[in-house]
Amino acid sequence: MRLPVSHRLLDLVVTSALPAAQNLYTYASSHGVGERLARDSIMVSTVLSVPVLVVVAALLG
Repeated sequence: MRLPVSHRLLDLVVTSALPAAQNLYTYASSHGVGERLARDSIMVSTVLSVPVLVVVAALLG
């Protein structure tokens, strides 16, 4: 099932589905707070982004 969309919408949705940036951990470590939370957030968002990106590409691509 493909939805009729433009490539701009696909670009926007894929960019939004990308995992959390490394900046989270950099900020947390430089301020000395929430390092574990930042690390875990990056890990979870990276793992979850793969199936989400596959589904988005299948639906909108």
